[in-house]
Amino acid sequence: MNDQGPKTRAVHGGETSDPATGASAPNLVMSTTFAMDEPAGFSINAFEGE
Repeated sequence: MNDQGPKTRAVHGGETSDPATGASAPNLVMSTTFAMDEPAGFSINAFEGE
């Protein structure tokens, strides 16, 4: 893609692929963490029968 126009270079200039994976975009992470006032636990046993 050496024949990119000025608009394409303006949007994508400086982007490089991930050296480990070759990916052209960052990973999409489908989880997050939240700060909580009190610790909370999780047990699959709480969901039995639902």
